[in-house]
Amino acid sequence: MDLNYYLKLNDEFRDVQLSWIKNLTEMQAFISMFEEYQANNPTNDLSELKLPVSICGVKEMVRIHLDNPNEKHVFIRGNNGKYISGENGERGMRCDREVPLEWEKFIIEDVGNGKIALKSMNKYVSSENGNGAITCNRRHADAWEYFDMINNDDGSVAFKGNNGKYITSENGKKDIACYIDVMKGWEKFHIEHLPSPADEVLLSWKLFNEHFTNLYNKYDAAVTAKKNINPENYFYAKAVTVHHDGDGHYATYHQEKRFDQDSFKKDMKKVDEQCYHAKWHLNQQYHHLYCLLERENSRDETISKMYSNIYPAKTFLEAKMKKEEVVEVEIKEEEPHAIANVNLIPALGEDDDVEDDCVLVY
Repeated sequence: MDLNYYLKLNDEFRDVQLSWIKNLTEMQAFISMFEEYQANNPTNDLSELKLPVSICGVKEMVRIHLDNPNEKHVFIRGNNGKYISGENGERGMRCDREVPLEWEKFIIEDVGNGKIALKSMNKYVSSENGNGAITCNRRHADAWEYFDMINNDDGSVAFKGNNGKYITSENGKKDIACYIDVMKGWEKFHIEHLPSPADEVLLSWKLFNEHFTNLYNKYDAAVTAKKNINPENYFYAKAVTVHHDGDGHYATYHQEKRFDQDSFKKDMKKVDEQCYHAKWHLNQQYHHLYCLLERENSRDETISKMYSNIYPAKTFLEAKMKKEEVVEVEIKEEEPHAIANVNLIPALGEDDDVEDDCVLVY
């Protein structure tokens, strides 16, 4: 088993995400061009575009899959180095993710009066007023979904619920909750801002690489530990007394080499378990990422199909608008020449001695 086997899958996961993000960005640019062209040509029915899909369908696909740049997207990391997950609103939230993905991405919304709301997967985080685990399953934000986000001197932040209590990560050991009176280590979090979808993908890719490397190093250490178990180290000398019943009834003393089978089996069992668990964690993470990759491949296929549908119309619009820009520039360039051809001739009047009088003649 080689580390590159796992890192290669992570590279594929990164590349397929960057692929559909690029196509969505191009589709977003097409929407802008379409709307500009429509505004400049209000009487045109745009049938010349021969668009095989509706522009509303294109807009909806971009809206669903591409983050709104006007929203503040973040990952939230606890003091235990793990990330908070909204758990897709299906159960209590936890702060135990090694690598943040969709469920770990939050939007920080300003709700006024110095309060904020946290949103993930189109649902709001609720403090549940401190009664049990925090959840992320509210369609609308109200008092229990409002928080004070407090900036600490060490660069961390804390979240205080409407009940006056702090959110605690519980060090990732159980569901996070909002019931702590005094802020300490477990109540401090770090905000990692995501300027763009591509930045989000590259951060997750980096963290997955680190995670796979750590898991592989644990597995490699366990395998090395097993190889270093030398059976010779489990032999020991035991003094043996042999009594002879012959003449004189004498005894002789000997050193006998024995094998400590119990200790050997115990140590082998320990390293075997370490190897098994390390390999299990590696394969589990690989399987998890493989399933995510399958989903991203499906998404990329859907988005690529839509992009292929609009591509001819996009290139047509680009050429059309570029031609209009060239014509506009040519018109602007001709205007100075017209002024340059102006002739100044003396004005004809009653007083021919006045040299300053003149008229413009084209």
